[in-house]
Amino acid sequence: MFGLWTGGKEAAVSQAAYYGLFALQHRGQQAAGIAVTDGETMDYHKGKGLLSDVFAQNTLPKGIGALAHVLYSGGKVRTANAQPFVVQYQYGTIAVASNGRLTNASKLREELAALLSPAGMVTEEELARIPDITVWLGMMNQLYEMRRYALVFNRTFYISGFVPQADYAQVEKLISAIPNVKIKEAEHNREMPVTPPVKLQNGWFSRPYQMYIEMYSLPGYNGIDPTGMVALIYSVLFGLMFADVGQGLVLGLFGYFYMYRKRQLAIGHILTRAAVFSCLFGLLFGSVFSTPKTGRAVFFSSVWGRNLYCSA
Repeated sequence: MFGLWTGGKEAAVSQAAYYGLFALQHRGQQAAGIAVTDGETMDYHKGKGLLSDVFAQNTLPKGIGALAHVLYSGGKVRTANAQPFVVQYQYGTIAVASNGRLTNASKLREELAALLSPAGMVTEEELARIPDITVWLGMMNQLYEMRRYALVFNRTFYISGFVPQADYAQVEKLISAIPNVKIKEAEHNREMPVTPPVKLQNGWFSRPYQMYIEMYSLPGYNGIDPTGMVALIYSVLFGLMFADVGQGLVLGLFGYFYMYRKRQLAIGHILTRAAVFSCLFGLLFGSVFSTPKTGRAVFFSSVWGRNLYCSA
């Protein structure tokens, strides 16, 4: 399944959802569907078959969110089983998609029936208060987390925390400028209440790849940072698989000027670095826009004295 939300800005979310499903087509080939909402109404289209068959003649409108799904059931498929499921209820329309089987379907049905009973219904005023309550709970949670590191007695307070070693002098100067406030650096490990948090430090080349490490799990404090190895392996493998000077230049320009400069996305830096390796390997193999004859393969010509190409 694939979903996206623009945060309220209208965009071609159906097209983005289509390409997202295209990348997931190997996960299901029996049915496909996309639901698009503009915040008030919802349009959807789904059917049996491959993604290209289901959406061959159908174009969904723009919107602020989309939910898409490809199906593989392992058995006979009916059009009614294609997802997302779009249902209208008292407060509007909702689209739902899921993978696998609901083992507790009977229990969920009973709980849903209880919620829909008069005793379980809520008013529209109560529903409107939910966002405000969510913000309040988030603020209270942050305040509670701060209290874990602060002690207060009358008009005196004590708070502990961590700052990067390189920034300590500046922090000490700022805090010392406040009247009646003192700052003290922990001199021994036994003075630290908890294990220091992990902050990755990498050079200009591997720094963008930190998002992959942070996405899964940070290394332990004083542990080994795999970001450099990930950056090198990712770039080299991408260059080998995408070895083409012309396409590498196009990818680099797209990654830097559109993804990074315009969209402010960190992936733009990664695409730029990957594009450099694409150009390097493209020079080695003499490939420019997938036409090897336009260039001479530097690697093969220097080793064997001739170009070597494979075609299918």
